[in-house]
Amino acid sequence: MGFILATNSKTWYMKKILYSFLIAITTIAIANATGTPVKKFNAAQPSASMQKMWVDYDATEDGRAGMLIHIALTVYDMKGRETLLGFYFKHDDGNPNSYIKEPGNTNKYHTASGILCVAKILVPNYDVSVYDDITVFIPYDEFKLDPGEYDLTIDVQMHNKNTDTGFAWFDMYDFTFSKGDNSRSVNKQAFIVKNKPASTTGPRAVFDTLWVDFDVKENNEMGMRIHFKFATYNMKDTLASVAIYFLYNTNEMKTLKDKNQKFVSGSGDVTVYMDINPGYDTAYFNDLVLFMPYDELDLTPGTYELLMDTKVIYSRGGLISNFVYQPFRYTEPAR
Repeated sequence: MGFILATNSKTWYMKKILYSFLIAITTIAIANATGTPVKKFNAAQPSASMQKMWVDYDATEDGRAGMLIHIALTVYDMKGRETLLGFYFKHDDGNPNSYIKEPGNTNKYHTASGILCVAKILVPNYDVSVYDDITVFIPYDEFKLDPGEYDLTIDVQMHNKNTDTGFAWFDMYDFTFSKGDNSRSVNKQAFIVKNKPASTTGPRAVFDTLWVDFDVKENNEMGMRIHFKFATYNMKDTLASVAIYFLYNTNEMKTLKDKNQKFVSGSGDVTVYMDINPGYDTAYFNDLVLFMPYDELDLTPGTYELLMDTKVIYSRGGLISNFVYQPFRYTEPAR
């Protein structure tokens, strides 16, 4: 029983890495089953890579001011299938679920659960389909926020529309959104929206590579050994952790909930983490290893489309950097 690992150069998700927030790179190890393993993992076959993304602010459509978002990308292995390209808007606060919501709103700029978004359906004509400039428009007045200034981000995802399964996540695109208080100043501009420069200073961790050993044992528990290669900057003597959160691979991306208080975050989510304490201003981690027992996913029998969401966080709490989303399919056998 075992797995054969192969590399896949198609791009997945990273956020705010060094000098640009428009970088999409990573090489991910993918597992293919041999024999008949008790626990089976398969990486999703369809994928996509983003070449670039840019925004025209203060554009107008049907008399409404807003953002015209452009994206250039390549889609693989989705020929003839409806593909949902979604742009979801959230607060840039490190919380993976802090989407801007207006429950009960069912217009074209909100999901069924009220998340602010704009989407486009693509039907690729080829096994490898290249799109040079896809555009979507979102009006400013759809951001139902109180007056003030907000750090926001665009979370770009692609889903197989027929199965509601996500298969690609791109760089988040950060911007600042200012909403005037018209009740106090009729002369103030209603909305001021602009790019938020990517941080190139301060504590940060830069992701390089992820690979996984499946069906390994530690302390008599079967599980997966997850490896990371990355670098940290301006983090000398900073107590931090590399944490992997496990989510359902759906539009809502809900976290798996812990049942036994063993592999758990402070908010009760299934999590595995390892502490780090870099000894240098620039420190390189060539093979940081975390072990996740299968049983600690705390799932009932069945097959699940899941995600690993990896972050570097302060030990006292607070986000330092996002690393990567890794999708996988997991089968929990009947007992």
